[in-house]
Amino acid sequence: MPKAVLAFLLAIANKETHAVALLASFQHPDEACFHNADFVFTLPALHELVCAFDVSYSLDYPSFRQSLYRGELNVALKKHGYCANVYHSTGAVDTSLYCLSLA
Repeated sequence: MPKAVLAFLLAIANKETHAVALLASFQHPDEACFHNADFVFTLPALHELVCAFDVSYSLDYPSFRQSLYRGELNVALKKHGYCANVYHSTGAVDTSLYCLSLA
């Protein structure tokens, strides 16, 4: 799992100014937003946000998606008290909504 993904998700979870401002300016609020206290997102939106958050991050979307499925994102998030889960399944990975919440 790329460190940039974990860094962005933790920054959002901790509502760090830079990450929240990036989310507020995101062009697709239906694909990435706070819902109650949780961060809800699609994988394409997460990829776009991570790329904007860390400009040195250079994985293309297919590689990004593979890295999430090969990696241990929830293991890393759990160490910080968070988890990522399916929030709403559309039956397609790219359009399903995922949720970052407290573990």
